[in-house]
Amino acid sequence: TALPLDISAKLENANLKIVEPFFDETFSNIGGTITGNYRISGALNSPSFVGEGKVSNGQIMINYLQTTYQFTGTIGLSPNSIYFKNMDLLDLFRNQGRLNATLTHQNFNSMRINLDASFRNFQILNTTDKDNSLFYGQGYATGDLNITGALNNLQFTSNAKTDKNTRIFIPIDG
Repeated sequence: TALPLDISAKLENANLKIVEPFFDETFSNIGGTITGNYRISGALNSPSFVGEGKVSNGQIMINYLQTTYQFTGTIGLSPNSIYFKNMDLLDLFRNQGRLNATLTHQNFNSMRINLDASFRNFQILNTTDKDNSLFYGQGYATGDLNITGALNNLQFTSNAKTDKNTRIFIPIDG
């Protein structure tokens, strides 16, 4: 039988880099610190995570877009979700965005997301033809974005416009 868990962690400026190996296909250059209280309890085969912490000087790169963002805000855990609350974002040009998201799960399976973001003249793409041969370039946008659904079947809804300096290339080879 699985042994019961009862672990409490008080984090004081813990380095966020420690989570990068779990997300290395999607995210890289993770940095910053988190301060908060978390608890793991229950059985080893179905642990329950709860707690909340504040991120300071956060940084993350979204590998597919090659965009790097700085962020602050709250990262929380409940038994069936991971949530990101009032995440203030800055792109490399110090343009602002804001994000709130919840990732729900059943013992870390059947994951679903509900993400709401708003942004102004925000860098949303920073790729070259070496990153993506189908399309690449620099993209900046103002508007909002909602992403919902199962991770293998996401629905994107956006009301946004491209901004100055957006240059997207779609090679047409014949």
